[in-house]
Amino acid sequence: MPLGIMLNELLTNSMKYASQERKQLRIDVQLKPHKGGFRLYYKDNGPGFSSGKLTDREGGLGAYLLRSMSRQLSGSLETKNDGGAAYTIYFQEKNRAA
Repeated sequence: MPLGIMLNELLTNSMKYASQERKQLRIDVQLKPHKGGFRLYYKDNGPGFSSGKLTDREGGLGAYLLRSMSRQLSGSLETKNDGGAAYTIYFQEKNRAA
């Protein structure tokens, strides 16, 4: 469920902030295995973050939600500008069979 909430928040942010007049919105989502867990990469082609990345003081409820959900998955969240806003979320499988 946390992963679904995160994807919903990212898509909502892209629709809200990355949509630009006369430019088609493009979203790239990749989920790949990574060091015993997974790496989710999400990127849009909008203007990106004003400071180059999402800082702890930047953002509101959405940024808090992304950080909180990544912690629930025992993961981490990285942000940067990469031709738009880019997010990399590393996480472990929540219900991994023993």
